[in-house]
Amino acid sequence: MNNCGHSWQSRLKVIHNGLIALQSIDLQ
Repeated sequence: MNNCGHSWQSRLKVIHNGLIALQSIDLQ
């Protein structure tokens, strides 16, 4: 259960980083 939550958290972080990258590209 803990492993599942950890993998979900890391996946969410990857998605979050991707969104930030898209936003910074959009701002330029």
